[in-house]
Amino acid sequence: MAFCIKCGVQLTAGANFCAGCGTPVQSAPAAPPAIKKELTKEELAKIFMDGIRAKHAGDYAKAYKLLTEYLSLVNTPDEMATAYGSRGDVLMEGGQFNAAVIDWKKAVDLGADVYEDILREHNIVYKPQK
Repeated sequence: MAFCIKCGVQLTAGANFCAGCGTPVQSAPAAPPAIKKELTKEELAKIFMDGIRAKHAGDYAKAYKLLTEYLSLVNTPDEMATAYGSRGDVLMEGGQFNAAVIDWKKAVDLGADVYEDILREHNIVYKPQK
């Protein structure tokens, strides 16, 4: 699954341009599989907070990338719900409403009830898939 480097929208397989912002899709050279190392809580918190700082600075692509990285490294429902919810906020602020709704629904499914309220504010009724 690939995402636009500028706006964070998921790219369609084989696309030459991002459907969200029109940025040309860059093909990345094949890289060897990354070795996943265990990070300390402090290292994980830094990745998350760097993502939040990028969001507040208006760098939504960087925020999305960091929060996606954080999401790939955590494994508790609370951590995952926080990551999905925050990533949904980034997508919303970056103008990607439909993608934000998907992440907010994932956060609700993981127990983050606050995102159920946010969905309701946008007239979306959602029953958690717990």
